[in-house]
Amino acid sequence: MDNKTEQGGQMIKKLFSILEYMSKRTGQVRLQDLATHLNMSQSTLLRYLNAMIREGYVFHDKDTMGYALTWKICKIGSDLSSPLAAKCIVSLM
Repeated sequence: MDNKTEQGGQMIKKLFSILEYMSKRTGQVRLQDLATHLNMSQSTLLRYLNAMIREGYVFHDKDTMGYALTWKICKIGSDLSSPLAAKCIVSLM
């Protein structure tokens, strides 16, 4: 595996780690808590969070400095709940 492929894999792994952690929390998550739990630097997390904010998947509350997933992430799950999508997922396994 070349270096670019490995880096891309690590980026995806980090992204999903962030999403999974945030999805298990009720309410907002502080940057410091994300950094501690995921063992990532705050600057790395900020790059990921800002990208997800730009795409509409994460909300940043400037008053509390907390981050939360938006309903847009739920739409992905609901889109997968259709019978055709479920059939396609199962057939790939």
